[in-house]
Amino acid sequence: MLIVVLWLLMVLGFVVLGLNRSTQLLQARSRGALAQVQARWVARAGVERAFERLDYDLTAYDWSGDEWYDDPGMFDAVELADGFMFWVTAPVKEGDPDDAARFGLDDESSRMTVNAYGNAALTRLLENLNSEANAQTIIDWRDGNSDQPPGGAEATYYADLRYPYDIANAPFRTHRELMLVKGITPELFFGEDTNRNGRLDFNENDGDRLAPADDSDGTLNRGLAGVTSVYAYRLNQTMTGTPPLQFDNINASQLQTRFFFSDALAEAAADRMEGQDDIFRLVGLRGNGEAEDGEIDEIDFEWVANHYEDFTDEEDEVIAGRVNINTARRAVLEALPQLPDEAVSDILAAREQGTGFTRIGGLFTSNILDEDEFRRVAPRVTVRSNVFRVLSRGVAPGGGSVTVEAVIDRGGTRPVVLYWHER
Repeated sequence: MLIVVLWLLMVLGFVVLGLNRSTQLLQARSRGALAQVQARWVARAGVERAFERLDYDLTAYDWSGDEWYDDPGMFDAVELADGFMFWVTAPVKEGDPDDAARFGLDDESSRMTVNAYGNAALTRLLENLNSEANAQTIIDWRDGNSDQPPGGAEATYYADLRYPYDIANAPFRTHRELMLVKGITPELFFGEDTNRNGRLDFNENDGDRLAPADDSDGTLNRGLAGVTSVYAYRLNQTMTGTPPLQFDNINASQLQTRFFFSDALAEAAADRMEGQDDIFRLVGLRGNGEAEDGEIDEIDFEWVANHYEDFTDEEDEVIAGRVNINTARRAVLEALPQLPDEAVSDILAAREQGTGFTRIGGLFTSNILDEDEFRRVAPRVTVRSNVFRVLSRGVAPGGGSVTVEAVIDRGGTRPVVLYWHER
């Protein structure tokens, strides 16, 4: 009998030990889950900080000197409480070492909008990246028809896949949708920057030793994800936020009020623009020489270049596809139609010497483009941005770590989120 009791006590002891171990594991899992939830909210605090910076950015143009671009005090290792911290990082500035750090937001208008450009520009961009992706397959995905030029891919290709899906035949709605296009693998899309922090990390410069695979050349291949966008646009407004003058509705009174034209010049300009949609037709126009003090009585090319965005033939509230010359990377600038290669180097050099371009007219007044070149390039560029990408990593005590990637649109009355991804 005593032996049975001893055995029962021993079995009971094992049961108690097992329950205790299970309780410890459950507690550890609970603490880990709690740490992840806490880290998620800390990362969200980084996104909220980005909202604040964008909401209080009052400059009329966007460039690398803005607080949203690089502000370690606002975005680097911000501690909310003991052990609760967030970092908001972005790709390093053009010309800086790839293993450096930038703490701020990424301008979507620094990228090429794949919904707005044709085969030639997208092909040039892919060539600049040494990418194996095909521009025609990107266009076929969005173009709304079933025509298949050489090298393209339409509905039949996607229907014949092992796991088939429908082609969109509509503009891209999210950035990662590009990975559904024929030939665009995750490796081509993300490049070596799989964590999307825009910085050359150790494992992204060690060959095949650690994932991802890389060429260990000391530079970061950011893939298509680093130079393309589906969200960027510019509001159809002037630099001061007012509606531009519509070409088909210009009158002398508007020109006098807004630009201080003399009576004679205003009448001549209104007559010249009747039925026209080309602001450059105003170049060389003169009044009668009887302008009052402070009035403009002659229009030269410099005036037109600096006021290019004060006129429009667009009726939509937003204009997609314009690249911000203050923030775009070399690969994007080199892919812009009609922009000479030597002008790209001049733009990058000018950005380092001053406060950025305050108007696109600076491309002409800085002697980067001549008159003919400016006419061709002006419809493709801007100095203003409305959509920004935020990469916020939050950590919490207990090992919690969550990274949030969000795309924010500040073009309305207040910033809103267009895209949200957590990992």
